[in-house]
Amino acid sequence: MLALIAEDEPLIQMLAAETTAELGYDIEVATNGSDALVVAETSPQIDLLFTDIGLANGMSGWDLADAVAQSHPQIAVVYTSGQATGADFQARGIASSVWLPKPYSPDELQSAIKNATREAARSPRN
Repeated sequence: MLALIAEDEPLIQMLAAETTAELGYDIEVATNGSDALVVAETSPQIDLLFTDIGLANGMSGWDLADAVAQSHPQIAVVYTSGQATGADFQARGIASSVWLPKPYSPDELQSAIKNATREAARSPRN
C-alpha cells in the first residue's frame, strides 16, 4: 500500500508519515501540490492521499485531491487544515474522503486513515 503525504510543515509531515507508516503504508512525501502531482503521475497505485488544504506554491489540497483522483479513482483521502472548516470539507471534499482538523493526535490520524479507507472501499468510483 502506498500513501502520498502532501504537507508543507516539516514536523507535521514527519508525524503524518510516521503515523501512516505504522499502519503498513509505504510513504511518498511532497511539500507542495506540484511535487505531489509528479508522484501521482509516476506511481501506478496510490491508496491514500493525506493532504493539507493550504499547501505551498499555490495549489490547494482540494485541487490536489481532485487531480489525483482522476488517475487514481480508488484513492482514500484525508484532508487536514488549521484554517479550513468542516463546512468547507462538505462543499469541496471528494467521495471516499474524511476531514481531520488540526491539531490532531497520532491516534486521531490513524482513525481518520481507517475511516477514509473504509469509505474508499465502498465508493462507486472503484
